[in-house]
Amino acid sequence: MIEPKAHLPYNRLLKALLEEAPTPTTQTILPGYRGVQGWLNRDYDCIFGGISAPGHKLPPQDTTITQAAWDTLRISTPFNILRVRAASMLGTPVASSLNALEDRATAIDEVLFLDLQLHTNATKITNPVKVGTAFKALDLLQSRRVNYALAYDNDIALYQIANPRAQIDYNRDLVVLELEESMMCWPGKNIQPFITHIDTRVKQIGNKWP
Repeated sequence: MIEPKAHLPYNRLLKALLEEAPTPTTQTILPGYRGVQGWLNRDYDCIFGGISAPGHKLPPQDTTITQAAWDTLRISTPFNILRVRAASMLGTPVASSLNALEDRATAIDEVLFLDLQLHTNATKITNPVKVGTAFKALDLLQSRRVNYALAYDNDIALYQIANPRAQIDYNRDLVVLELEESMMCWPGKNIQPFITHIDTRVKQIGNKWP
């Protein structure tokens, strides 16, 4: 999500959310799911970009945290909504349901593959082709080496910006997985004022990402 010293959207968003926070904060950037695991082990008070199902609910089929532990969390207003789409080539039929992908070669990046395994049965239905990044998954689709690519809609948008001639389409009514991104914290001293501050900053920023 964020990289040290990079001028990326999530880096700028985190900086904006933490401006004038009521308590001092320190940030530790860890690759992939190491950060999630460290937070689950309670090595850290909060996680930036913690995911939940719509309405702050525990994501479906999530086995990484118990419902009892989930219910103790302090979760901010979501600052982003992620939706997984079944991308296909423009001019070919878009998937009307997840069953349309049954046994079809489907490119999925490694991080999304784990998300889908945790929260859906999509990886069991498709014939998954695992790759390192969403861009590589969409490259496979663009070169017609797979029938579909599963990707978050923001990754599809970024890919199309980077590749203006990309011939990619998807069914807007088919959402394979929907997740909210928020600041999530374990309960503790000064946590609620911190979450209240994040809520205020999300409202101030609105849909205008820094």
